Amino acid sequence: MKKVLWIAVFLMLIGCGAGKPAPGWLSAGSSQLENYKKHYLGGQDKIAALEFNDALKEIKQSGDLEILARSHLIRMALQTATLQDLTDADYLKIEAVQPSPVNGNFYAFLQGKVAQVDEKLLPEQYLGLLATLRRSGEGERLPAIEQIKDPLSQLIALGILVRLGQDNEVLLQKAIAIASGEGWKKALIAYLGRLKIYYETKQESSKARTIEQRINLIRD
Repeated sequence: MKKVLWIAVFLMLIGCGAGKPAPGWLSAGSSQLENYKKHYLGGQDKIAALEFNDALKEIKQSGDLEILARSHLIRMALQTATLQDLTDADYLKIEAVQPSPVNGNFYAFLQGKVAQVDEKLLPEQYLGLLATLRRSGEGERLPAIEQIKDPLSQLIALGILVRLGQDNEVLLQKAIAIASGEGWKKALIAYLGRLKIYYETKQESSKARTIEQRINLIRD
């Protein structure tokens, strides 16, 4: 059985014979993780946490540590997309028992450890960003983001740029537009907050106040 897990969307393709349905644990785990993604990005943290734990329960039925580790990578990818710190303790425990070059490579990418990333093991949508990160041209960042087709993958990439301190007004406005267009409230508030800090550091107090007012109007 060949298993492929795309980090951003939890897409699993199983080549196990024509017409053979996916195992119940796989279908259930994938569905729970998709629900987790929706509620997390929407800012419904309590519901999202329940969905994530339910997904782990389903995946643990298989004993497949690689997919279990990738489930934790999905959570870290979403944390990156919303400018949160990485929750990596459970992932690292799994990697200590069963190391995976693919998983470890994406973990390094999420951390912004560009020098440690093997482009051959990185999902294709991020290769353009990786190439620009290894060059010095700041002007190349936005085109690299816009080459990514999936909105969530774009936010993950933008989150990595923020983690590296390589964000700017244009990139933050891009992230805000993506989050707003998708209705991802958690991400929207996170990038608005980051832009507010950016304006404050540039001593553009009027713009910072406007951002703060916008945050207050949409926050519960």
